[in-house]
Amino acid sequence: MRTLLRYAAVAVLLALTAPATAGITGGYAGLGYGQSYYDLAPPGAVSVDDRDSAWKLFGGINFSQYFAVEFGYADLGRSSSSFSNNSASTRVDSQALYALAVGRLGIGERFAVLFKGGPAWWDVEASASAVDSGGTPVSRSKSDNGLNGMLGIGFEFSATKRFGVRIEWERFFGVGFQAEFVNPATGDFTSVSRDIDFASVGLTYSF
Repeated sequence: MRTLLRYAAVAVLLALTAPATAGITGGYAGLGYGQSYYDLAPPGAVSVDDRDSAWKLFGGINFSQYFAVEFGYADLGRSSSSFSNNSASTRVDSQALYALAVGRLGIGERFAVLFKGGPAWWDVEASASAVDSGGTPVSRSKSDNGLNGMLGIGFEFSATKRFGVRIEWERFFGVGFQAEFVNPATGDFTSVSRDIDFASVGLTYSF
């Protein structure tokens, strides 16, 4: 997690300090907060908590009033499940770094529709607990990371020349695995990719 945060800080800093070279018309930085939804249904689960609070930090470079490149870090929260077998339970925490092409379609002077897409590097950390055949509580953990795509759409309102408000929906495709605790003795996990949706409200500052 610390590595992702460092890369996110560098990406946003680069966006904030982008030189005024030909083709670059300005930049922006922002912070968003909302809710994530994990698209999962673990087999054998008796209860699933697939929603959590989520947040993101992002910055972008404008190349025109219609196009920008955006970099960001998203903490996508946590999903958890419980199973009847061996009193097992699992928990998965997810986060991602992303780089997106952003298209902007203006509606009047203050409103715009945003279309976003690009690669996302995700990282997940899973933990599970259960009771083995001898009645002893056991726990295991596992981490994984990879590269997949993401898409998004949003609406932006320019409250002033510098400050704006965004409402966005984004989907991160094929993130990690659902940590189903298969064997308490060995700590085996089942790898299952799933999508994560993130709906957020954010504030932006343009420069």
